[in-house]
Amino acid sequence: MGIILVLLALAVVGTIVFRYTTDPHEVGMTMMVCAMVFLFLASFSLTGIRMDIRSKTLGFEQTRITIENARSNEGISEYEIAALQQKVVEYNAWLIVAQYWQRNLWVNWFIPASVQELEPLR
Repeated sequence: MGIILVLLALAVVGTIVFRYTTDPHEVGMTMMVCAMVFLFLASFSLTGIRMDIRSKTLGFEQTRITIENARSNEGISEYEIAALQQKVVEYNAWLIVAQYWQRNLWVNWFIPASVQELEPLR
């Protein structure tokens, strides 16, 4: 959120400089254009990151269901158990990182709050 506020402030300052100075219009125009380009890129990255987190959250829940089904199945081989354990480790590592960054005040708006409700796989 802080990045977007800084970019909006830069765009406003660039507009003021461009409008009220007569000598070098390039400075104000450069500030406005840079701020708008970075705002455009930030909005796309925000959308992409949130979509990625939501898809990983769905994958996390699907893996939880798969693990529960596999544990109830007695005919599962040791290779399948090893593959499931590897998946558990991968998803738990992702969950720890996502929950850490969701609590961070500067970037928590990238990550949905639903990540905090997830519990590690066992």
